[in-house]
Parts: sequence; C-alpha cells; structure tokens
Amino acid sequence: MALTITKRFEGVSGDLRYLIADVAFDSSYLSGGESLTAAMLGWDSIRLVMADAAIGYEIAYSYSDSLLHAYRIGIAASSIVAGANNTIVKNVAGTGVEVSGTGTAFQAVLSEVTSTNDMSTDLASVRIIVLGV
Repeated sequence: MALTITKRFEGVSGDLRYLIADVAFDSSYLSGGESLTAAMLGWDSIRLVMADAAIGYEIAYSYSDSLLHAYRIGIAASSIVAGANNTIVKNVAGTGVEVSGTGTAFQAVLSEVTSTNDMSTDLASVRIIVLGV
C-alpha cells in the first residue's frame, strides 16, 4: 500500500529544503519497506531522513532504494545480551525485562515488520524530518 504524508512545516535554508511531516503507515505494510521518494515530496533528491516512532518500533530510511522501513524492537530471552556487571530480569508486571546492576550495556534485536501487517494503529503517526533539494 502507501504512506500517508501530512506536511506540518516546510521551507528552505541555504541550498537545502526541509520538511517536518507526520507519516502514517497503512493496514498492509510491505515487507522491505514503504516507498518515500523525493518525487512524492516534489523534490529532486532526499539527503537526510530522521524519524521518531511509537514505543516498540524503530524507523529507518534506506537511501539506496528510497524506502522507509519499520522494525519491531524484539526482546526474546535468547537474543538479549547484558554487559558486564548486569543481570537481565523479568519486570514486576511480567510484561518485559529490566536490567539491574552497575553496567551500562544492553542489547535487543530489531526485526523488520513482516509483509501485510496492519501498522495503521501502532504507526498511525510517525514524525519525520527530511532534508533535500
């Protein structure tokens, strides 16, 4: 399907155009990413995309193929790694994990959302900042 882009602010600074917009994913995510091209914005090229997403997701832009990717932040016991002086424990509510100890390292895996997942609720509004020409 397609992204819905709602422009909030746009302008020009020096040689660059900028855009702050809200992007909504729809009910059928395409595995491999959703298209976000310079032409969709009326531009010649995209130089930078920064995105802020909902809790539990990471958004990344692929410049080589002009796709916006959605990744779930996964916390599976087999994939969690704690740094030195840390212990990973289940939280009190039993809904996630916490890190206890004096260390600072903690890793969790990212996995791309699979094809046809309904993202219209979880990612109904992702704020993006785009720079381009």
